[in-house]
Parts: sequence; structure tokens; C-alpha cells
Amino acid sequence: LALTITEHLNAEIVLQTVNTMEAANSWLRTTFYYQRVFKNPRHYGLTPTVQMSMIDDFLRSMVLHNVRELEDCGIISVDWPLSRIQPLLPGSIMSRLYIRFKTMKHVMAITSQADERELL
Repeated sequence: LALTITEHLNAEIVLQTVNTMEAANSWLRTTFYYQRVFKNPRHYGLTPTVQMSMIDDFLRSMVLHNVRELEDCGIISVDWPLSRIQPLLPGSIMSRLYIRFKTMKHVMAITSQADERELL
């Protein structure tokens, strides 16, 4: 999950399982990844004696970072004052076709005047 958290988070947003920042953090707490961070914090760059609140802060910042990346690319929409998250068409396409985030960023950057070479 760590390598593809952006794709998984987007899929949950598209399904509307995740529609707020709190729901995104709650979703992450239900994953095996969350359990692995607690079992082996050193593997994730944390100290072995780290407190639970610090692990939660680490995971919250990861969710925030990924939500911002998805929003910056136009894949989701976020109403920050209300902490509301909504999928956009590119996010739905990304989820339905199992497109990796890095690939989707490239697709989103293609202009309407792109020639064959730029498309490839």
C-alpha cells in the first residue's frame, strides 16, 4: 500500500467511501499498512520507541500530502474550509482503468495541441 497509497486513496474517494479528511484518516486506520507502521515503525523512518500520537501524526501528514497531490493535478476537488473531498472525472477514469498516479499526471499534462511525439 505504501507505494500505491495515492491510487488507493483516489479509488476510495471515487467510491465516496472517503469524502472528508477525517474519513481519509479513518480509512487509513483500517488498512494493513497502518498495522505495519505500528509493528515496525523503524521500517517507515520512525524511531522504534515512537509514541502512538506521533505515528498518527505521521499518517495524517501522509494522507494530507496525497490529497494535496491529487487536488493539484485536478483529479479530485477539496473544499478545505469544510474538509470535503469530491472525485472529478479524471479521478474516476484513473480508478476505473487502474491508471497509476504518475501516469495520470502525465496524461493530465497533455495539451490539446500535443503532437504524436508528445503523446508517445
